[in-house]
Amino acid sequence: IYEASIFKQIFACLWMEAYHVGKFRTLLSSHVPVSCTVRRGDVLIATAGYSNKSTASLWHLHGCQRPIELSGHDSPITSVTLSSHDLSSKLMLCTSSQHTIILWDVEQVLRAHNNGRDPNRLVIPLQESTVPVRYTCFSANSHYVLVCAGPEGLLYRVKDGKLDTTVSGHAGLITCAAFSPCQQDILVTAAEDRTFMVWDIANSVLMYQSSIISAHPFLSISMDPYSGHVMLGSANGKLRVYDLSNIHRCLHEVDLGMKLSRLRAEKQFDIDMQKYNEASVTIGTSRLKQPGRTLEEAQQSLAVEQGVSILSLYCHRAPAAVSISDVDEGLVFISPTTSQLKLQKVLNSSSQIWVSLHHSLMVLNADTLDVVAYWDLQDPILCIDDVEHTHCSMPISYSSSFCWDEVNSEMICANGAFAQGVVSVLNIKQVSEFLSKATMQEASDESSTSKLSVTAWWV
Repeated sequence: IYEASIFKQIFACLWMEAYHVGKFRTLLSSHVPVSCTVRRGDVLIATAGYSNKSTASLWHLHGCQRPIELSGHDSPITSVTLSSHDLSSKLMLCTSSQHTIILWDVEQVLRAHNNGRDPNRLVIPLQESTVPVRYTCFSANSHYVLVCAGPEGLLYRVKDGKLDTTVSGHAGLITCAAFSPCQQDILVTAAEDRTFMVWDIANSVLMYQSSIISAHPFLSISMDPYSGHVMLGSANGKLRVYDLSNIHRCLHEVDLGMKLSRLRAEKQFDIDMQKYNEASVTIGTSRLKQPGRTLEEAQQSLAVEQGVSILSLYCHRAPAAVSISDVDEGLVFISPTTSQLKLQKVLNSSSQIWVSLHHSLMVLNADTLDVVAYWDLQDPILCIDDVEHTHCSMPISYSSSFCWDEVNSEMICANGAFAQGVVSVLNIKQVSEFLSKATMQEASDESSTSKLSVTAWWV
């Protein structure tokens, strides 16, 4: 954690505020993920089972209290996935059970619901298998959907439901997969065998297979749409970034459990210091304070948290208020004399990795893996889904999904808490802009006197 004022100036250009904007009651299972996407500013969330485990539920974040129920499976839902939405591709929903896969055109589902009709669906029967589908994902252009059952991945064409190819080679259950947004034919799969594979689906060729690189299985994956790097999150909180060029080398490896422990230690240290300051007494001209712990002692008291599983990863480029072309090309060496414009280049030229853990959220710089922002979801969060705008705490999450709202320039995070049967939705507003030193100082003074909607610790 950097104490230098130059780094504080960099991140002073970036604010993030989190609000609790929705809560849905549903029947959840620990192995069924939550999925969310944005359709023209309208947030859609897919879950399994509002009233029946063999149905899927499509929720509107705003405008309705009950979901659209989608039936057609004869056994409990095991996976739901929404595709990413843009003007060049259809918004699709894939629901899976042990015997069938059903593809839904979301636009047609919404029209049919408004007209009181049953929506059309494309049913794909699965071969008899004792292994249920645990993971599904769409390609970036929504032309393909990958269905992972056991160590195999079945690639289906969305337009007609025909099986295109099969990817196999893992020794364990495929836990996560992602299509490259840069190269449409590149697919990366990761499994419980603690390896990942890179596929060329156009030619049905395995391009690369890693060795065993982790002591724990991979749980989440994301790909940088700008650099093409792949991020892998494991069950022990380790985040790794790989270059998918011919070298396939590991660029970064970081223990988020260590970072989380340090952030919490700093927060507890600040709380302790505030209590000691309030308990201090004044005798004559001497101010006597109660002795407090040092930051190192606070860190030692909070051991590294075990089992910090990375539930979800999402790579996103921050909105750039300053064009990179407006700044001189070349490396930026940060020093106390570095101009504000070059500082803004450092901020805007890097992607962000959004990370969801069981009870916290992090935003990392994709180039350095330094923590840009951190939220402890056990702290009270401002709820704006009711009239009174009260504060509430988030239950422990076991599934999470991110999506970026281009219309409102905000991040949406849906967290599923299976013990409570609740899906909570967070709205994280992000503003990145070039500020003068005077404006930054004024904003800093205002932030020190105003209450944030959620505790955010900056690095």
